Amino acid sequence: ADEIARFIVDWRNKDTSPTGGGTKACAGFSAPYACKGADFDALEELWWMPGMTAAVYNVVKKELTLYGRGAVNANTATSLALQSLGLTANGAEKFISWRLGAGHFFENPSAVIARAAETGISKEDQIKLGTAVAAGLVGVTSDVFRGQVEAEFKNRPRNMVEFVIDRSGKIKWWRE
Repeated sequence: ADEIARFIVDWRNKDTSPTGGGTKACAGFSAPYACKGADFDALEELWWMPGMTAAVYNVVKKELTLYGRGAVNANTATSLALQSLGLTANGAEKFISWRLGAGHFFENPSAVIARAAETGISKEDQIKLGTAVAAGLVGVTSDVFRGQVEAEFKNRPRNMVEFVIDRSGKIKWWRE
């Protein structure tokens, strides 16, 4: 995981020299592995990361987006997303169970900290959650949404369509 993470940072970093913040993880590779120096255009670029396997990709592809602001939405986050903020697996499950209760919704990131004890997570998880909120890694809204529909048109066979759409209704990405 650390190797893949370092490569992703370098892949996106415009300056891969150590003084520019890079670690040169992808220096010396030729295309398509050469550092891109830009954001991902497609999630499938993860396949170009050394160490990426089908098992890892199949887990993370459902957790990632190319279109968000970077903050994890506390109102919709999965267990894996909460664990990426530092919560334990048990803490993430308790947080989600509490959130699924009637009227349990965070209005703003400050409310995530203020109501953390209500969720039943440990003091250690509360501290980690507070650190993530303070770092701007936690939000409470989403501007981009992912979906899937199965469609059938006239006599054509059924087709699965995946899409990403923003709050205004603009389609950011789709695939049949």
